[in-house]
Amino acid sequence: MVATLFYVDALPDAGELAVVDGDEGFHAATVRRIRVGEQLVLGDGAGALAQCRVEHAGRDGLRARVSARWACSRRGGSDAPMRENADATRR
Repeated sequence: MVATLFYVDALPDAGELAVVDGDEGFHAATVRRIRVGEQLVLGDGAGALAQCRVEHAGRDGLRARVSARWACSRRGGSDAPMRENADATRR
């Protein structure tokens, strides 16, 4: 099974708790119905990614424990942050 990717402003270090709130958190918990115990991947839109396990899911969003972090290089040589590129494709 492939883990779901959600965006956050800043990724905490391994072992720390990440918070997915606002529109992204509402979408994760309410629309996608992510539940406690599920694995997901968080990204900061600039190439940093984190593997996480959900510890709290509610209307206010998600809290997930980071188990690992890694970086992903950009393709295509674009100078724009990856988050901006992802947002543009959603329109």
